[in-house]
Amino acid sequence: MDNEVMTIGEAADFLKTSKTYVFKMIRVGELPVIHRGKRYTRLMKSDLIAFLEKHRREAIAMKEVRQ
Repeated sequence: MDNEVMTIGEAADFLKTSKTYVFKMIRVGELPVIHRGKRYTRLMKSDLIAFLEKHRREAIAMKEVRQ
């Protein structure tokens, strides 16, 4: 289900990265979040999938430029 809401830890596991990296991507605006209060931060799985697809397309484009 792409509308699943995930914690920072779950998002990090899904992206196969660290919580620190997820927080960095949130801070620079790469990942949109849901805030409810000061400590309640969640991410939508669909946003994580879109993030991966965007970076995949960028990687493919860079590879084509190098060839």
